Amino acid sequence: MESISACSQKNQYKVILLGIEGSGKTTLLYHAKFSDAVKTIPTVGFNVETIEYEECSFTVWDMGGRKSIRALWSNYYEGIDALIFVLDSNDEFNTEITNQVFNDLIENSTLDNLPILLFANKSDLKSLSVFQLAERFKLGYLRNRHWQVQPCSSITGEGIKEGFMWLNRILPAKPAIILDDEKYSDEEIEKPEDNLPILKLLMIGARSAGKTTLLYKLKLGEIIESVPTVGFNLETFTYKDIKLCMWDIEGNPGANQLWIHFYTQIQGIIYVVDSSKNCNDNEQKQAFDFILSCERLKNVPILIIANKFASAVHDVERHIKACLGLDDFHERKWNIICVDAFSGKGLTEMLEWLRTNINSASQY
Repeated sequence: MESISACSQKNQYKVILLGIEGSGKTTLLYHAKFSDAVKTIPTVGFNVETIEYEECSFTVWDMGGRKSIRALWSNYYEGIDALIFVLDSNDEFNTEITNQVFNDLIENSTLDNLPILLFANKSDLKSLSVFQLAERFKLGYLRNRHWQVQPCSSITGEGIKEGFMWLNRILPAKPAIILDDEKYSDEEIEKPEDNLPILKLLMIGARSAGKTTLLYKLKLGEIIESVPTVGFNLETFTYKDIKLCMWDIEGNPGANQLWIHFYTQIQGIIYVVDSSKNCNDNEQKQAFDFILSCERLKNVPILIIANKFASAVHDVERHIKACLGLDDFHERKWNIICVDAFSGKGLTEMLEWLRTNINSASQY
């Protein structure tokens, strides 16, 4: 394997974004990423995004805030440089719960001495002052760590950049390092650049096909333990001379009614099939037929990913063609590529097909 270098003078930080459900964490994350308010649903599991500013880069792990998910937070503390805690500064009903969750974080020995950025979200509404919040969380009693209360609005974006820039000022310099590239054979994934053409892609398929695992293998080059997606994950990364913006949409039965909300300006579809299963025996064919029936996606190219092909039936491509009825499918550009998200096999071929067969200037 060759190595790739994240050649940059920017400081590289890994931070974890925590808070109870409904505090606005994910909306804040995507406003920081895209400078726009993205409509979200409660996070089940996590989202990972890289936030770029002039002199720093933050890899942000946004963890779901439900009680059942909070018990899993500690599994993600390793290697964290800072803690971001988001609270709804206009929510008096959940004050006791928020206080308890925050106190538990402060007392966790793994997080000792880490800087704490407390985003007081929804400050554009009637809310507590910075002084009142510092009193409420007893921040004045914290020793041997930096802390900051930053009023913000995840809707307007006010205060978000200021919070991240505070982290950059107080964290020690951490320039980019050389990473061993286990993603692809000899191809280079480069840092995003604002002037590159963008491919807006929809990654869909039946449940448990491996969509989210595949997404984060492409984004991070490693296997991330995931839970079934509820709603969507959105990730952006750069391959050679294009930027790929991928929407990974949940595949649970009935969720295809959610898919239609993501069709606007989509330039390509990645349809992920679990090739270790017989697609005649589950919902994979039904989900595919739903896509074909959508008038708004009539001419959109489709790349069918035969995931988990290492455990697949013999002659994967012929089997999938028969299951999905592709032998007479001449209406649009399409292809089948065998991929194994765990080993990374087939990912370079997948990215090359997307790069060469989908026009970034086309929007359907």
